[in-house]
Amino acid sequence: MRSMNTARMVDKLGERFGCPVVETPVGFKRLSIKMTELDALIAGEESAGFGFRGHIPERDGILSGLMMLDCLTQTKLAPSQLLAELQEMVGPHEYDRVDITLRPDEHEEIRARVAGADHPRRVAAATRQVAGPVCVVSSGETTVTVSGRGRGGRNQELALAAASEMSRLGTAAVLASVGTDGVDGPTDAAGALVDSSTPVRAEALALAPAATYLAENDAYTYFDRLGDLIRTGPTGTNVGDLQVVVTAGSE
Repeated sequence: MRSMNTARMVDKLGERFGCPVVETPVGFKRLSIKMTELDALIAGEESAGFGFRGHIPERDGILSGLMMLDCLTQTKLAPSQLLAELQEMVGPHEYDRVDITLRPDEHEEIRARVAGADHPRRVAAATRQVAGPVCVVSSGETTVTVSGRGRGGRNQELALAAASEMSRLGTAAVLASVGTDGVDGPTDAAGALVDSSTPVRAEALALAPAATYLAENDAYTYFDRLGDLIRTGPTGTNVGDLQVVVTAGSE
């Protein structure tokens, strides 16, 4: 088990050894709850806190240090050599941390963009052990704080925030986010589609990176140029926003 801000090397190692990896929100208290619930083998977070099955479901630096010393003794390898072996298995990984202080008025905007980027990752994690194509349906409405001069709506913004992550899923996938009333923001669109090829197609049209359009709250222009807006017209009903993700899945 790992917290969401831990390096994805853990996921690749889990795939290699046939061991499912569960992701939790930040905070070891959340790992502790899930660790007990699932009888997990090990749980870790990015600050190097680890808990182990058969011990207390909490971080234990002394036990972690003893485990590391035992590993060094048994393998007769230096830490740098152990890291090299891991990178040979799953490729090189780098990690950096940037702490940013946000004003209170920025919180909702950041939550909306994180929701868009995080949604494909959560779908991939939830369906990793499922063979064949997968369809995941979810609902919920994000809040967008408009700071730019562009056009769009919360569904178009969520889809745009997911654009770069969709291309990293390792399988063909498409996400649609729509307002069930057929209206998304002050536009003629109900929402937008984004898929694994979106960044490549955008680059072929000489569009700026998705982040540039997000900064201007201009998802409408981005998807209009790509032909990926969803236009249904007013539907006469409103049961919230709907997100649908379809992936080719694993073999």
